[in-house]
Amino acid sequence: MLPRFDSPSTFARLLDEGAGHWSIRPAGEYEATRRHVGRTLVLETTLQTITGAHATRCRAPCTVRDSPMSASVTVTDAADRSRFEARVGGEFAGFCRYIRTADLVVYPHTEVEPAFEGKGVGGPWPENGTSR
Repeated sequence: MLPRFDSPSTFARLLDEGAGHWSIRPAGEYEATRRHVGRTLVLETTLQTITGAHATRCRAPCTVRDSPMSASVTVTDAADRSRFEARVGGEFAGFCRYIRTADLVVYPHTEVEPAFEGKGVGGPWPENGTSR
């Protein structure tokens, strides 16, 4: 049985090279490459060996699932400030700064007003960035 990916020993390795860790990787030599899939938050990692390749995809979490709040969020693109702004019932709820290139949209910073934290306000932001 594999340990949980978020177990303490996994993150301890970030602070101490000698700390516990686990990994899933080829037994022999390999080359790893990573890329974003299209203009999404999906990261694809490919491990290439002399006998073949394996690709794994994972998506960054971007919303609180089944939140009634996320259905009432209005998002506008404040392009002059390179950010999406979220409002709930006309009230400013937060923003998501973006950097847009020809192939990718990066979200380096988000802020949600304290009254709206944990309520799914950020869910619509990625859809706005990737639909252009």
